[in-house]
Amino acid sequence: MNNNELPSRPEIPFPLPRPKDIVLLDGRYTQCIMANSYRIVLTSLDQQEVVEIDSKDLHKYTYVPPTRDQVLAKHLVTQGAMTQKELSLVRWGSEEKQNPHLKGEVTFFGTYTKKDA
Repeated sequence: MNNNELPSRPEIPFPLPRPKDIVLLDGRYTQCIMANSYRIVLTSLDQQEVVEIDSKDLHKYTYVPPTRDQVLAKHLVTQGAMTQKELSLVRWGSEEKQNPHLKGEVTFFGTYTKKDA
């Protein structure tokens, strides 16, 4: 490998979230800041914690995609899986102040649960 090449990465075992996607990580709602073949960066909805998962560690997690009736944040609230307070902490973008209902349109990516050691 020369200095211009990135190190190879293991194959990613499941799809990656996109920025702004909501991810249920070990029972807590987070929002994706960034995801690529090297790492996933998530922040808790209250922005108190940032979690980075290196792609080589994804095999330590189980991924469960959302059901068809849980594709958007508003679906989670309607079903009682997410509180209205949690929804209010979702970040959409600069227009969220004028259109707070857009937070309900954020995609729920699915669930990552760390496997038992």
